[in-house]
Amino acid sequence: RPLWVCPDGRIVLEASSPVYAQALDLLVAISEPVSRTRHMQEYQLTQYSLYAGASMGLRTQDITAGLERFSKCGLPEEVRAMVAECTERYGKVKLILRNDRYYIECPGDGAAFDALLHDAQIAEM
Repeated sequence: RPLWVCPDGRIVLEASSPVYAQALDLLVAISEPVSRTRHMQEYQLTQYSLYAGASMGLRTQDITAGLERFSKCGLPEEVRAMVAECTERYGKVKLILRNDRYYIECPGDGAAFDALLHDAQIAEM
């Protein structure tokens, strides 16, 4: 198990592990590199990196299961919550341009549409 996952989303990867390549593939998809040395590498989970992972088809469960699989210790609840918060909303809202006008489409998710209607900046439009 080559990863140490910290509660703030920082991840340290040990390069000498036999499953290094598999863990690296996961981290490249869901995190941003901070420092990369020969033996240890550091990555950071961010909203944007998790969103990018979701856009590649990774679901919340895929990300948390992968982190748990490679982590030397249990996955911190803070990280689990961050992953869920940043990935569960992916794809629920689409901005459509039609006839020089923008439309918001929320297929099958009324809660997301209601949240947008109550947003102060959107309500001004």
